[in-house]
Amino acid sequence: MTKEGYDQYQTLRDLKEVKILDDGEKDGNTDFFYEYEGEAGTETNFVLWIKDSRACSSYER
Repeated sequence: MTKEGYDQYQTLRDLKEVKILDDGEKDGNTDFFYEYEGEAGTETNFVLWIKDSRACSSYER
């Protein structure tokens, strides 16, 4: 995922269906862990941006 994709994930914070479970930063790497309540049920995701990288990782649990 690109930086633009990561920034798009950041807009999820404003949705009423989203609950931020953890939001952190360590050594310049930022991450957040959230739950989304949708039609299909509860979805839990973790998004990580690694400092000085060109890509982001998203992980669904």
